[in-house]
Amino acid sequence: MDRDPEIIAESGTIVAIQTVDDHFEAFWEILKGHPGVVADYLGYEPADCESFAAEYIRRAQSSLTLFFDGTITMFGFLEHITQGHSAYGVMVKRKGYPKGIQSMRCIISFIRERIFPWWFEKWRLEKLCGIVRENNTRALRFDMAFGFRKDGILRHHEKVNEVWTDSILISLLREEL
Repeated sequence: MDRDPEIIAESGTIVAIQTVDDHFEAFWEILKGHPGVVADYLGYEPADCESFAAEYIRRAQSSLTLFFDGTITMFGFLEHITQGHSAYGVMVKRKGYPKGIQSMRCIISFIRERIFPWWFEKWRLEKLCGIVRENNTRALRFDMAFGFRKDGILRHHEKVNEVWTDSILISLLREEL
């Protein structure tokens, strides 16, 4: 990752920059608030921050760190960028920053109006895609607030605690911004 990150967008107290190595410790802390997510994403549970960072750097083709009031609040990433499509993911800090509906509205507007257009333009994308477990209603509401739409269901997509679960396919087209 770059040592001198590019500022992608800023507005008031929100700034998005390219993720750099110095951010991984904060990213690792955010992920601890989302049990099982790292293992689901990587296919195994990394032993420490360094092993997670190495795998993340290998997979993510574009990664942004979002600061809210000077605190790392969120990471967004793209992977599998091909033929105008990309898989998208975002991880939000659950504790330790000024939350509340107004803060979240500001962050959602910022991402929708500044980050997504930048990603679409930089990577010449036509479509962002995502997969959300059907029981992860918080993530689904978050993605719907960005403007994503449900595309379909992946039945028995993953085993969670030895039980098959369905996942919801979501997407956002360039013209829907």
